[in-house]
Amino acid sequence: MNDPKLCIIGGSPRSGTRNFADLVSSHPDAQLFGEVGHYALPNVKRVLNEMSAYHAEEEERRTLRGRGRSKNFTPHRVALTLTGMYAKSPQLPFNFNALTPTQVVGFKTPQIEKRWRLMHELYGGFENERYFFFCIRNLDQNFLSLHSRGWRKDVEEYVERLLPLLRSIVKFKTWNDKKGGGWHIHLLHLNAFIDSVSHEDWLFDRVYRPLFGDEAREAAAQAVANTGNRNSTLNVTGKPARAELTDEERHFLNKNADLRAAVERLNAAFRIDLPIITPR
Repeated sequence: MNDPKLCIIGGSPRSGTRNFADLVSSHPDAQLFGEVGHYALPNVKRVLNEMSAYHAEEEERRTLRGRGRSKNFTPHRVALTLTGMYAKSPQLPFNFNALTPTQVVGFKTPQIEKRWRLMHELYGGFENERYFFFCIRNLDQNFLSLHSRGWRKDVEEYVERLLPLLRSIVKFKTWNDKKGGGWHIHLLHLNAFIDSVSHEDWLFDRVYRPLFGDEAREAAAQAVANTGNRNSTLNVTGKPARAELTDEERHFLNKNADLRAAVERLNAAFRIDLPIITPR
């Protein structure tokens, strides 16, 4: 079976998931769905199970009749097609017969790592390379960006929502490494991308070369040149994101033991140095 490559972009909301998805989608060999809520995955599984049961019944009838050609049912392809139907802007199904193993298909779903076992169950059957990109940014900036876009929760609730993401991606990577899960798991640090000397080199090294190969350097340069950050706070609201934490917020982020432990495990798993508070 000539499956295309699979690319799923997850991570914390307001950490570059839209921007990185747009950068990947700008490549001519990539087709990514717009945003799909992670809560859609149980629905995808339910419908997939119903379709699988129906297919099995039809195959049994065909065998008993002794006529008719058997039809292939590929659960991972059907699951991906169903996923597109749950996108914010529903997508037409991929024409898998027209796709080649060098092409990339997939979707963007912030927080999907919380459902990594179900994600693997649905899409782990892809016989080509499977990539998962976890997007994150400096945590104080992540909170401020969420707050500036109307998420009026306090910093305690932010940490309560963030912790499952940090813990889940570490569990997913640990399981994948130990059990040979077959996923290529990468962390995309938005601040590192923004602060990089060359956005083109950064994108090529961490995204384009893994997905599209060594010949994709020029395509990475074109993606950076032609893709704006249409989901930035300034572009959407006309105002810059809130710039400073209150003293109480800063103290809570700095002193929360659960958050500190989760970040330390994330840093160890991915060999990075994600700041809780952006250095001045």
